[in-house]
Amino acid sequence: MTSWISVHSVLIALSILIACAPGFAIAGNRSVWISPDWLFSGDKVCDPVEVRRRVRSAVATSKELGATAVFVETLNRGQSITPGRDPDDPLPVDPLISSHFPKEGNLLDVFIDAGRDLGVEIHAWIHVCYFRSDNGSFRRPWQDGATIFDPLFADSLDRAAPQIRNLYKKRAAESLAALFKNGFSWEPFVKICDSVGASSFEGLTRNLIMTLCGSGADAPEFLLTTPTGEIHPGLGADRILGIYVNPEHDGVRKILLKSIRAIGTSHPGLSGIHLDHIRYPSGARGSPGTFAAFPENTRKGFYTPRHDDVENLEDWFARRKGFITSLVNEIAGTLDDSMVLSAAVHPGNYGATPAPDQLIGPEEYVCQDWANWDVDFVIPLLYGKPADRVLTLLGQEIQGANRIRSGAPRVVPGISSSAIAKGWKHSRDWAFFDMLGFRESISGIPGSAIQGMGLSDGLY
Repeated sequence: MTSWISVHSVLIALSILIACAPGFAIAGNRSVWISPDWLFSGDKVCDPVEVRRRVRSAVATSKELGATAVFVETLNRGQSITPGRDPDDPLPVDPLISSHFPKEGNLLDVFIDAGRDLGVEIHAWIHVCYFRSDNGSFRRPWQDGATIFDPLFADSLDRAAPQIRNLYKKRAAESLAALFKNGFSWEPFVKICDSVGASSFEGLTRNLIMTLCGSGADAPEFLLTTPTGEIHPGLGADRILGIYVNPEHDGVRKILLKSIRAIGTSHPGLSGIHLDHIRYPSGARGSPGTFAAFPENTRKGFYTPRHDDVENLEDWFARRKGFITSLVNEIAGTLDDSMVLSAAVHPGNYGATPAPDQLIGPEEYVCQDWANWDVDFVIPLLYGKPADRVLTLLGQEIQGANRIRSGAPRVVPGISSSAIAKGWKHSRDWAFFDMLGFRESISGIPGSAIQGMGLSDGLY
């Protein structure tokens, strides 16, 4: 029988090997993700003093944990917590910020001020390809407003209207295009959807698009679609009903580059940009028409063909990886050299090559070839795992990336355990996501809604 001493020795040796592996950063990069949605709610107005108190408490709590940096959720649902510095071309501001905190409408600067006072770097956390939830039960009234993607909606509807055979639906498309051009608001949107029989079950946006496509319109090219032509799978596969923009679409890329540059260059105290959802979603989604060449009998909502069922599959995956890599590197090219660029990534990207008769796994569609990204570091999300397992997986990530490229980015583990963060404190790098959204650390805040949403580790 193997002795405890020999097992213990192996574990110590493994930890030393991992800690000394290329790309494993020691004690210099400890970060915490913070969402304004955790700190504020649209059903309660906070005065400027309370806004700054909550922000400072969040940054101070992160520092007490051992963090040297905070990732502040800055661009989410196509809306920003800062309008940028160009008054003639502002970013659409999150209604929660603009409506309830008019004098603090630039919430990113409030975080930067707190970070400067407390000696903590502030990085803008950007959701890149994930747009928003299409599940009405997860939405809040104060989240609905103009987004950076409204011009693409309007353009898509302008092109769709002449194709539509049904007069009522044609007029609905024209009315929707005008709505997206002149100032989107939720109630008129719902009213127009109701007029053409688009229900909210399984997602209002999904049903609207399918209704228009059923009358002759083309699917919007700026959104990803499933093999069955829907913009997201049903509730059985995705409770969030997440809508993703298409990273292959020129208009999407231009808007993202412009928005990220506006954020990165208009805040002198900002230390970095942190990219999230810089990927295709897990599971089969691509630009409209992507799956037409795939075997017809496998084009289903739950897409699970074998690798050898799809001709030139590896070339197809390589092409998708190329789109994401080029987008990341274009973003890097828009930022000053002093700006730190990081990205959250799915783990296991560089695993073993699947056998030809093996089913295509949902994670294979993500296509994050981050070893070739021009970023300072990446954060594989290793949530819900004990410390020894995190270290083992971290070592595998580093080794896999170094097989692809000797100069691969640094790798920092993304963890969801405050106990691990406290245990490692200053001895190792980490990035911490609080599943409760500081609800147990800061009094008088809403905290995270993840538990109420019934999500597993918030991964979607």
